[in-house]
Amino acid sequence: MKNVILTILFSVGVLILWGCIALIICFVDILVPFWYFNYRSIIVIFLFIILNFAVMIIFKKKLNKIWKYPLCLIISSFVLSVLIFVAVCGGYKYYGTFSPDKWRNNVDCRYMMIDNMQKKYKIVGMKKQEVIDLLGKPQNILENPIRYEYLAGYSIIDPIIYEIYFNEDTVSNTNISEH
Repeated sequence: MKNVILTILFSVGVLILWGCIALIICFVDILVPFWYFNYRSIIVIFLFIILNFAVMIIFKKKLNKIWKYPLCLIISSFVLSVLIFVAVCGGYKYYGTFSPDKWRNNVDCRYMMIDNMQKKYKIVGMKKQEVIDLLGKPQNILENPIRYEYLAGYSIIDPIIYEIYFNEDTVSNTNISEH
């Protein structure tokens, strides 16, 4: 009986660890500075949790030793953590490098490209047409002050907007904001 209680407590602890991993992935800007993988990460985590329980139910007779249940949870938690880390790092490396094609085809990940774009191209000083040639047609063109707005992705609540300010026909400043 004591082993069963310890196993249940240990399994609950591992599931709490899963929850912490999900929170870190979904709500910490420092670790995951983009929210493109938010829903995908949550789906992957829940699929692994379901997979854990499915494996335990399917192989219940083979896993007759009580210590093997939490071992399965620990192993699958480790595998999940590694897979998420690789996916997030790989995604950030890919989407963090600017190209006009990536910019046009990956609206949700644009804000990861902005730093790289500003290093490659001198945005400040460009003409309006050069900006359009590089980034495509803006989502909004506003007056007072004259600026182009590009949807650059989504935070938890608001969209992330890349704003390009003009002094007459030349870029004078850029800004990233959430509206």
